[in-house]
Amino acid sequence: MSDYTAHNLSVIKVGLRDFAEKEAKKEVVRRMRVIAGKMLDLIERGFYPKSWQFPEWTANLHDATGIGIYVDGHLDKYMPVQRADTPQESASGEQIWGTRELSEALSNASTTFAKGLWLVMFSAVDYAEQIEDIGSPKDRGEGFFTALCEWLGMDIKEQFGTAIVGMSGPITSFVR
Repeated sequence: MSDYTAHNLSVIKVGLRDFAEKEAKKEVVRRMRVIAGKMLDLIERGFYPKSWQFPEWTANLHDATGIGIYVDGHLDKYMPVQRADTPQESASGEQIWGTRELSEALSNASTTFAKGLWLVMFSAVDYAEQIEDIGSPKDRGEGFFTALCEWLGMDIKEQFGTAIVGMSGPITSFVR
């Protein structure tokens, strides 16, 4: 390889890296924001007060379900409008506010998703997994988060023309 060829290759690599970092990343993030907005609308509809899926008792499960977009550790939060006006009580008697739980989970996960681009769906109350697995005491909600993940997959395919890579199940727990 001549010196000119090596130099030209180096210039091309730098240009491609700059393009990927400046332009392509912006487009990917824009599309991720479209997906997050659509998912938030779906969450709002799934938790409608007269919904067959989730009749609201305290609305804290609704308030705790949202999306985070992480761009090299920087967080964009997509949280539903708070509906709960009373806390949910945990098994230990602790008062749980869904909005607070979601906000903390989104912020705490910034270190986990510190490099690269990530779109992560959360339901941050401890009983979300129970609702997913067996439903509520009124036999509602079973499989709701799995369905949300399936919609998320369809939205990703629509925006990017590809399937999800690296999805680790419908519910992944983060230690506080």
